Formats: sequence, C-alpha cells, structure tokens
Amino acid sequence: MWDCIIIGGGCSGLAAATKLAEQNLHVLLLEKRSLLGGRASSWVDRQSGETVDNGQHMFLGCYEESKTFLKRIGSDSNLHFWEAFSTPMMGPQGERAHLKTWNLPAPWHLGMGLLNYRALPIRQRLFAARVARSVQKRPKNLAELSVDQWLETLKQGHESRTRLWDLITLATLNISPKEAPADLLATVLEKGFLASREASRIGLSKVGLSELHGEPSKTFLYQRGSELRLGEGVVRVSRNVEKNQEVILAGGKTEKAKNVIVAIPPPALRKLFAGASLESHVRPTEGLRAFPILSVHAWCNQIPFLEPLAGFWDQNYHWAFRKDRIDPSGNSKHISLVTSSAKEMLERSNEDLKLLAQDELRKTLRMPTFNISRILAVREREATWCPPLGKKEGRLSVQTPEPGVYLAGDWTDTGLPSTIEGAVKSGHLAAQKVLERMSR
Repeated sequence: MWDCIIIGGGCSGLAAATKLAEQNLHVLLLEKRSLLGGRASSWVDRQSGETVDNGQHMFLGCYEESKTFLKRIGSDSNLHFWEAFSTPMMGPQGERAHLKTWNLPAPWHLGMGLLNYRALPIRQRLFAARVARSVQKRPKNLAELSVDQWLETLKQGHESRTRLWDLITLATLNISPKEAPADLLATVLEKGFLASREASRIGLSKVGLSELHGEPSKTFLYQRGSELRLGEGVVRVSRNVEKNQEVILAGGKTEKAKNVIVAIPPPALRKLFAGASLESHVRPTEGLRAFPILSVHAWCNQIPFLEPLAGFWDQNYHWAFRKDRIDPSGNSKHISLVTSSAKEMLERSNEDLKLLAQDELRKTLRMPTFNISRILAVREREATWCPPLGKKEGRLSVQTPEPGVYLAGDWTDTGLPSTIEGAVKSGHLAAQKVLERMSR
C-alpha cells in the first residue's frame, strides 16, 4: 500500500512526488514515457553528441515554486540567473535595440528600461506606463479581453505591440496576442516585471532540462524509499471497497494507494476517467485549447550574436538562444530558435524551416555569409493550455469530489499561465492536499 501514487512524470508530478517524499511518505511515480520532465525534457543528439531540449524554457526571478523545487532536489545550482533582465531586440532589416531593467527600486527599474528602449518612438515609450498603471488597478474585465484588445484601450501603438508587448506575450504565455487573455499577461507583469528588479531577472538552465529536474528527482525519491517507474502507463483509477485507490497499469497489474495525484494533460485525463466516477468532473477540460511551440536547434558556420538570448520582432522566429553562452563549460555549439504559438510554422518541412531561419538571420544580423549546416526541429503541438476568453471552467482545482484523488498540471487553476512555474505550483498544491488528508 503506497501513501500516494503519482501518475505523470512532468514538472507537476515530480514536484508533488518530491514534496511528499521529503515528508517521508511512501510514493510511487509512474511515467509512460522513457523520459522524465514531460514537455520540459531533453536527450542527447546522436549526430552531434550535444544535449538538446524539447523546447527552450526561460525562468524568471519570481518563480519561487520552481526555485523551491530545484533547491529540494539539489539542482538549483544548475539554474543561472542574470543580474537583470537584459536582451537585445532585433528587427527584420537589421534594426537593433536593447531592453533591460535598471538598478532602481520597482517600478522605476522597468520604467527607465522602457524609456531607453530605442526600438520605440519616444511618445510610445511614455505611453507604455499606461500598461503598468492598468496592471496595478486590475480592471475586472481583463479575463474577457484579449491582450490585443487591452493594449488597444491603453493606446499602445503598432511599434509598441510588435516590438515589445507581442514578444513578451509570446514568450511568457505562448499564445498570440489576439487570443491570449489579458489577465494572464497582467499576472506576469505584476509578479515578474513590476514587482522588483530581482523578480524580473532571466534564468536559464545550464544543463539539459531532464538533467535539471528529472534525474535529480529520481535520485531524491530513491534515497527516501520511494519508487519511480518509466515506461509504465495507467489505464484506470478506481476506489475499492476498503476506500483506497486502485491504479490499474497498462500491463494488467494493480497498485493500491491511500491517495492518487493525476498529473497528465487534459486529453489523457479525460481518457483515464472515461466511464468512471470523475468523468463528468473532468469533462470541462474539453474547453481548454492547446497552443504549440516550435523549437529549431541549428548548427551554424558563424557565431550569430554575442548575448545568451535575443528577441526578433516582425519575424517568424521570435527568440534565439546561444547554448555556449548559457553554459560556457558545456559542449553545446548549436543555437535554439523558438516560435511560440506556432500553428502555421509546424506544418513547414524541415528544409523550409532551415532555409527560413538562415534567410531571416542573414538579414537580421547583417551576416550575408551566415549558413546553417543542419537543424533538428522539435514540434510540441500541445505545449501549453488555455481556456477561451472569459471562460475558466476548464482550469480545474487540484481538489476533486473523489476523496484521495487530486489533479496537477500547468493547466489547472493555479492563477498562473501554463508555464513550468504553474506546473510546479500545482504539484505542490496537490501534495499539500495529500499531506493534510494524511494528517487527518
């Protein structure tokens, strides 16, 4: 009899499992894939021998749940935070500006950064303060407005949107500004960019994402007498006559537990509970929409830019990351190009993606001899989840009507966007519910 069985080895499941094991509970974590980390995992590319992530993830200084999780498993030293938010922003014709926060008290740290952001006309830099004031006042209808609609009411011009707000929206929400709920962007701005200079700092993993949280979590669990099984799918969860939970594995074996945390994406969740007592409870997740991310890992003949990351406006690729600048001691020589909310880009062939990246970077960086010899494209079709504007029914609570069964995942009702921080927070919330139930 396990104290808790956790279904799903993504960030939410790992956070829940390690928090429970930390309190000496007997935990079994089941993951049907051969990798830990879910949508934030990594593997070694056979051709180059370099570690590649299934998607580049950027942390912010305000990610307190994530920092707590990584510190618990002894991996916090693998996450590097720069002293301030600082990144070059580039246009399609070689235009270049720098967006950074200043060493000043909030909100002046961001205000001075926007005033000196030369990609915008001076009038629009001044108007950017209206967004900060709106975040502080928090209009009640923000959840019903798209980011585009919200910015329009605040008189944000075309340059402000394309060269600033659109890129921030895509980077933090992975949703186009036309579809993204304004309240989610307001939450990001409030907790990250407006709270303090430290909260807005950029953090990037110096190791592959599986090495950042997957493998250390596995070690942590085994050291505390818990267990983790890869390649172990689950077909059903039910309550037995002793009022404990039975988890039926794909191979036919049954595991029993006092509690179960289900930390899987909405489609898999509905399939798991089809015909069960929680079927109607999880049905509202049908309203959640999936948004994709395209990551193109590219090996080049020249160093395209000096900084660890760069943003691109009015282009198909939104962000680029230099692996050798993120971890100078590592062996990675490739760059990673990211397109958020990449519905159209996903359907392009790898050759088209390679030629498009090469052409855009040549113009943007003014490097006519820049060439890409090889790419590895990763298409994450269900990278993030979000309800339609004004409808939050699909973002369920971690608590369910079934005693001893809890939910976790970045799509649950954490009050945060669908990010690593949201996933880890949901895992911690679900684990806390289990601890409270066990104490009773």
